[in-house]
Amino acid sequence: MRRIFDIEKGMQKNEAYTFRKKIHPEDRRIFDKAVIESIKKNESVTSEFRIICNSTIKYVSSIIYSSNREDDATILRGTVQDITDRKIAEQKLLEIKQLKSEHEKKLRDAIFLTKEREQKRIAQELHDDIGSSLTVIKFALHQLDLSDDKKSNLNNSLTAIIKKVRNLSNELSPSILEEFGLFNALRNLIETIKDSTPIVATFISNVSEIIGLNKDVEISIYRIVQELLTNILKYSNATTVDVSFNLGKDKIELTISDNGNGFIPSKQIFKKDSLGLMNIESRIEYIHATIKYKKNTPRGTIVKIEKKIQ
Repeated sequence: MRRIFDIEKGMQKNEAYTFRKKIHPEDRRIFDKAVIESIKKNESVTSEFRIICNSTIKYVSSIIYSSNREDDATILRGTVQDITDRKIAEQKLLEIKQLKSEHEKKLRDAIFLTKEREQKRIAQELHDDIGSSLTVIKFALHQLDLSDDKKSNLNNSLTAIIKKVRNLSNELSPSILEEFGLFNALRNLIETIKDSTPIVATFISNVSEIIGLNKDVEISIYRIVQELLTNILKYSNATTVDVSFNLGKDKIELTISDNGNGFIPSKQIFKKDSLGLMNIESRIEYIHATIKYKKNTPRGTIVKIEKKIQ
């Protein structure tokens, strides 16, 4: 102990005080607590704390044993192990993990931005080039020497294709989100579900517009809701879905509830094969939000998303 604590050999007055004084001021309570606990429970107690030796900080692990004598005095015995090397290695490992985590976050953020830009480019191409070309072909049909029935059939086919191209373009990069903001984009998303599926969908909000949100946050929230609604349509067998948006002074609350199968994702599902759920979790981390899943009553799922705002 003298070697570890850097104390000269030979008995000294108040030797216990000398040893205790070497303990880092912020960690003395840890040592004191271990001593008291050992005395109270009459058993060994292990603790880790720092000591200061010639301005150098060491890490030690101590095991304290206590026993009572016949004259009611308490005897304390113990061992001390220098674990400085281990602690330094642990700290370096933690630093490496933190750097790796920061690198992964930057990489993920870059992937999101690149993906959104590429989707926007493809959507623009579909809308401006392919969509416009199909519209020109549609009007050119009337100049062809074809029967009215053939013209009508071709016209209907082209109309359906143009609609599909527009829908695909909107899914890739919703123009309404860019032009009119998150509130109208979410409302339009719900209207699309109402018009194209048998599900009864509702959208409730305590505001009529959302101002001042970062564009990346708007896009991420829209994509999260889009993915959740897609999962409901594909897998839940729900007949109703409700989306509630509440904008407070310091946070956004978004709730999506359905009356379907009541699916609550587990960590195993995230790890296995659910790319959609992994994307949701990644976007939640990206915008520093939280997401919680719970069972609805009497059936279905409630998903609650919260995002702090300044």
